[in-house]
Amino acid sequence: MTLHDAQIDPQRPIAATTRFAACGVVYRWTRDIALEFLIIKKCDHWTLPKGHLLQGESAAEAILREVAEETGVRGVVCGELLQMSYPVVKQGQITSKRLTYFLIRGVDGIERPQRSERITAVRWCSAITALRLIRQSHHRMAVLAAAERLADDVIASH
Repeated sequence: MTLHDAQIDPQRPIAATTRFAACGVVYRWTRDIALEFLIIKKCDHWTLPKGHLLQGESAAEAILREVAEETGVRGVVCGELLQMSYPVVKQGQITSKRLTYFLIRGVDGIERPQRSERITAVRWCSAITALRLIRQSHHRMAVLAAAERLADDVIASH
């Protein structure tokens, strides 16, 4: 069902509930000082690691947990990048999803896909490759924001 197929009841608000999720833009610097981003292949599409918050969990805690579960990589949150809200239709009901993107520095771990979540591949790649492979425009926008912030940090430190 798409947003266009959903039945709108004028007596109810369009999005009665909001679901909160966190998304990670995980990066590392290679020995050659090249910037790489971590992407996952889920349901035959390249994307970023993300997931829902558990009860009592902050968005930053949730994304570190999700990144480790989905990719095998542990990281450190370097800050919030973006927030985005959009409608989601499930079982004929429209809810609002609020997604917070975090910049995360990958620190250790061995890349391994979480197959139980239909993740079939995990890879590090350049920003250009990530932008080419990721379908969702809001995820591409987050990769661009991360690359810009990291470039600004490099420029400011010299």
